[in-house]
Amino acid sequence: MSNVDLAEKRLKALLVDIRNDISFIESEEDAKVKVINRLFNECLGWSFTQFTCERQHDCGYSDYVLKVGDKPSLVVEAKKNGILGIESAVLDKHRTLKISGTSLRPSIAGIQQAFSYASEEGIPIAVVTDGIRWIIFKTWVNGASYKEKDAFVFPSLEAIENSFSIFYELLAYECFEQKTFNFIFDQLHNNRQHLNVPLKAPLEANEIGLLQKSSLAFDLEKIFNGFFTHLTGENNAEILTECFVESNESRIADYSLEKITNSILSNISRDNSKVGSDLTKLIEGNVHAELPSESDMSVFVVGPTGSGKTTYIERFFSKILPASTRKNCLPISINCLDATGDGDTSISWITESIIFSLEKGLFDEGHPSYSDLQGMYFGEYQRMSAGYLKKIYENDRNEFDKRFADYLEKEVRQNRESYLESLLNFAIRNRKKLPILVLDNTDEFSLEFKVKIFQFCHAYRRKAKYCMLMFPVTDKSAWIFSKTDIFTIHQSRSFFLPTPSPREVFRKRIDFLNRKLVAANDTERRAYLTSKGIRIEFKSISKFAQVLEDVFVENNYTAKTLGELTNYNIRSIMNLSKRIITSPVMRIEDLVVSYVTSEPISYTKFIDALIRGDYEAYKADSGGEFGVISTFKVDSERPHSPLLMLRILALLKTVKFSGRDVEERHLTVHSMLQYFEALCIDATDLQRSLSEMVSLRLVEPYDPSASSLSDAQKIAITYKGLAHYDLSTRNNVYFYQMAVTTAISNPETASLIEAWYKSNRQFAEIVTFVRKQFSNYLISEDAKYISTDQDREQFECQRELLRNIKAFGADKTSGSTESTALLTEKLVGMVSRYDPDKDFGFISFKELNHDVYFKMSSLESTKVAAIYENDFILCTLGKRERDIVVRSIDSFVAELNIVKVEKCAIRHYNAHRGYGFACIEPSSNEVFFHKNAFPLNFQEHLKVGLVFDAEIRQKGDGRFQVRRCTNIYS
Repeated sequence: MSNVDLAEKRLKALLVDIRNDISFIESEEDAKVKVINRLFNECLGWSFTQFTCERQHDCGYSDYVLKVGDKPSLVVEAKKNGILGIESAVLDKHRTLKISGTSLRPSIAGIQQAFSYASEEGIPIAVVTDGIRWIIFKTWVNGASYKEKDAFVFPSLEAIENSFSIFYELLAYECFEQKTFNFIFDQLHNNRQHLNVPLKAPLEANEIGLLQKSSLAFDLEKIFNGFFTHLTGENNAEILTECFVESNESRIADYSLEKITNSILSNISRDNSKVGSDLTKLIEGNVHAELPSESDMSVFVVGPTGSGKTTYIERFFSKILPASTRKNCLPISINCLDATGDGDTSISWITESIIFSLEKGLFDEGHPSYSDLQGMYFGEYQRMSAGYLKKIYENDRNEFDKRFADYLEKEVRQNRESYLESLLNFAIRNRKKLPILVLDNTDEFSLEFKVKIFQFCHAYRRKAKYCMLMFPVTDKSAWIFSKTDIFTIHQSRSFFLPTPSPREVFRKRIDFLNRKLVAANDTERRAYLTSKGIRIEFKSISKFAQVLEDVFVENNYTAKTLGELTNYNIRSIMNLSKRIITSPVMRIEDLVVSYVTSEPISYTKFIDALIRGDYEAYKADSGGEFGVISTFKVDSERPHSPLLMLRILALLKTVKFSGRDVEERHLTVHSMLQYFEALCIDATDLQRSLSEMVSLRLVEPYDPSASSLSDAQKIAITYKGLAHYDLSTRNNVYFYQMAVTTAISNPETASLIEAWYKSNRQFAEIVTFVRKQFSNYLISEDAKYISTDQDREQFECQRELLRNIKAFGADKTSGSTESTALLTEKLVGMVSRYDPDKDFGFISFKELNHDVYFKMSSLESTKVAAIYENDFILCTLGKRERDIVVRSIDSFVAELNIVKVEKCAIRHYNAHRGYGFACIEPSSNEVFFHKNAFPLNFQEHLKVGLVFDAEIRQKGDGRFQVRRCTNIYS
């Protein structure tokens, strides 16, 4: 049952009470207590905590001011029965009546009073009512006096009952949160201005056909479908953990988590023999030894969406934690997506979830046997046998056992929280295992739900003493949660995992599958001749998957574009990549030639395949949830500027790159309304666009659990939003495809574009003409709805947007964001990663917004003998289509590479992963190192205790890192 249906059911019950008591509802107070309070609370969903009564204003005291959050949002002026007069022949249905008209003239004094209270505080909606009759009006209307506009009038209880859906949408709390009243009043006040406008696309969806594929493409598509299925890890869980993209942050988290786990385990007794003497030793040891820190038993793994937090934790317990430690751990993973989110049932849900997982992990049958339960409750058994059931225990053992069994049944079936505590203690004391509760996917729930879960888990951690908690959360959730009181009460450790580069994800997974899988059947002997005369045998196609490295790894822009379009969701990146690689636009023959001849794949062709997929032109929704969308579309029921979405993205993009922290990279809806009001953009249009953009994931709310876009809600641009803004303002292929497929309000322009698209003219000529027509249409339509007179600095992003759109019409190439001047001068870059074994790496430049891929062997020249991670080097850049490349490494920038030679000793080394931590002597500072910092012929001899001299650098985060080893002590 929907909320409105439930509210209507409650209304009917309430009306029975009101009608039975209506003769006694005379005074204003009667109306408040018997009707108004109950209607707002029981039917419309307003909590009494949101009521402010008898609020003082300059012009008097308002009866009610109702709040959404902390913001006053609704004024209600109550009157005694008989004061309000509504002159209408129709009393059993709602009416829309002009406020200054004759029908509402008897009520105008109350209306003016409510308006004066509301206008003083900028409250948008006011209500005048005696409990029976209701007048609802908007206090501010653009370009007119509120008196000249209509109000929604409900002349009787029957009118509310018969028109309850509109009454609910106007005044219900959930609708007020979403400002539904804006849309309703907009339709009422502007019904003549916003008539339906027919929209026409130059190329309608039913005219867009599928592209023909070659026989080679059909066969290879089967291979790539299977290859990408493996690549996503859907049927191969091993690939998720084996191909986790490591970073310095994840390596530090590995080491630290291992130390924390060992610290807690070291305090769990291992020997059940010699209980008396060992207990004494344990007590003496705990008196003198430091117990595990409370903060070490609660860990937050923080990272953006797509950073692989869940995979990281699974990998840690299955691959990183040594087997000797792992066998003594009992990880309990709870997926909060299985919860309803109901605060009233959250505690019982998590209790049952943890109990189920503990029973499954502790007992072979998935539940404890009777003897197991006797062991779990042996202390109570002893208390009962020596206490209040002593006589029964001594004289009738069967009766005692029955009483104890009844007690067990009550504890296990009814006292579930106590049973959970017993299970935790049983795991620790009897099975000598460390319970580790992993609470995953809490991000989508309300802060109240998170706090309840957090407090619940900490309560049981304190009861069990040796129990560890892990919370994988997004950076936004961590930011919000860190400000709560409950977070400051319980100490915790936090580790940050950055979003992995899609290039590295592709590289690792492709390498893994090339080692593990066979993509083609060797018994087949089919052969193909490409358009360039290259013969390819089907049996050798398994190696052809390496061409993906060129398309998705070595090209700086393709991997970045895919990552942003999917908001760095790895599974979606793989699915979108499959769409591109199997598209007839890409042409399998071109991929074969690229693999055989090492010719690079065209970025233009990559974007064309991304947009069109298997079709002759762009087709909306053909790319799935994370496909490309048209940012220029408008609504025929309420037309607005076709650039409205891009104007919103332009503002949020500027805010994102100028903000210093998470909060500063967001804007409140209220702030955006004020900003765009200066451009004469209607608040209703902005609200509708924002809601649609949230659903399309172009923008995202600060709190993902919030169900509505209230004024106080904060909004930020997503990676997908950034990608679409760049495509819309800089990419010729995207702009052309949107021009021929987006439904527009100018039929003449649509027909003209259609005629040229279907003509036999040269393709370049067609593209130029279509882009110019579409650009002119966008600019002229935008000017109808939006003022362009603002010349203040904060509107520069809006002016830049218009310049970019006009540039398409001027036939200017929409190139990359980097100035060509960068290609003619030497730039200082920092080596963000370099693998000498595979000879590839990435260099970051402050002048660019992405890292640049390079291979030492592919450089035109290099004047440095060796480079290491975090080195500052002087480089010369070049250009390959839209791709920036490193042409040469010219020198080592000594003044920026501040290193100091120190003596170190290895404390920890993971030979399988090739990294470790050392201690700088004689200080206790830990320093991270990778095996590549040591000579190649010595890497197999690395071990704990090894002493060596090394160049040490201190990174920007304060941590130390070995640049290279200079001497090894035998």
